[in-house]
Amino acid sequence: MAVKNPKAIGKKSFILYTDSRELWESLPNEQAGKLIKHIVKYMDGEECDPPDELTKYLFIQIKSTLDRDQVKWEATKAVKSENGKKGGRPPKFKKPDDLEEKQNETNKANGLEENLTKAKKAKGFDDNLTKANKAVSVNANATVNENAIVEEEFYDIDILYQKYLTNNTLIQAAKQKMEFIGELTLEKRLLDFNLYLKAIGQNKKTWKDYLSHFMNWHEKTRKPCKLSAVPTFQNPVI
Repeated sequence: MAVKNPKAIGKKSFILYTDSRELWESLPNEQAGKLIKHIVKYMDGEECDPPDELTKYLFIQIKSTLDRDQVKWEATKAVKSENGKKGGRPPKFKKPDDLEEKQNETNKANGLEENLTKAKKAKGFDDNLTKANKAVSVNANATVNENAIVEEEFYDIDILYQKYLTNNTLIQAAKQKMEFIGELTLEKRLLDFNLYLKAIGQNKKTWKDYLSHFMNWHEKTRKPCKLSAVPTFQNPVI
């Protein structure tokens, strides 16, 4: 069935992310050309069928990201349009210099600023606030660096598939713990796993559940057999 992106009209560009580089490099040039042409037609709003089954399957891995960016672009466009109708962003309120100066003079005259400073120092307020800010900053940085994806939030399984194959530490750990028989590779197993999830209607999962479910599924189905009728890459990266 022909696929059309109904919101693509009016948008002259789109983004392809480098975290899908391994997928592109694993394709022969001819197949990569078919895929990128189909993506461009889709993003231009053209109704078209994929040229073959492999292109159709590969496009599934990228379509969710394209659609997500499209929704963000539409939302930004709507906000800008609304602001334009109102005459642009409202000017930021500025306190008159003379009013601020008079307020400072009044505070000094009443000894308010000096008393407040003494009270803070007496309670160790400044030191405690500085320590708290540092602790929050360290924890925030640690969260960003160690958890690119929040474990308990739900994500599209195609996004989780891409994240898995860009995490070198996770890939090495998987190769040590999981046995790959014959021509099976980690990449092929993940592709077949995603097909299995879609077949049973589980299109979204948490990162934590995706990892554990994949390992259990692999152990139960890793014996040599026909895992799927979907074509696989000729030169797997993993």
